[in-house]
Amino acid sequence: MLNSFVKAQRLAQLNKMTLLGASQARSFYYPGEHHVHLNQEPHVLAKRIIKVCGDRLRHIDPHRWEGVPITFKTHWNTEIGQFDVRTCVQMHDAIEREFNIDIDDRKHLLQSCEDVFHFLMSVHAAV
Repeated sequence: MLNSFVKAQRLAQLNKMTLLGASQARSFYYPGEHHVHLNQEPHVLAKRIIKVCGDRLRHIDPHRWEGVPITFKTHWNTEIGQFDVRTCVQMHDAIEREFNIDIDDRKHLLQSCEDVFHFLMSVHAAV
């Protein structure tokens, strides 16, 4: 009788551990083989931002941006240094599509590749 009681307790503990293990496995996030966390690889994010911004700037205004090297410090203000809201909103659209995020144009006005980088790093949970 004691032997069957011990076996029943062990079986109950085993079932409890199995259930706990299953719930923990479901709640844990296993990243894919190509997923790179942005905080671990910020240079990859910066290169991706530069490429997206450069492509969109050359598409929007090819006369101004064709042949201009796009870097981390590139900004898209007007030639006299004033805000170019139209270009900022179009850049927001390109960034939203690339990174699958939503930028509230009324709260944020991203004016350079560096601004985009800092915005993505601050909003990023797992892009």
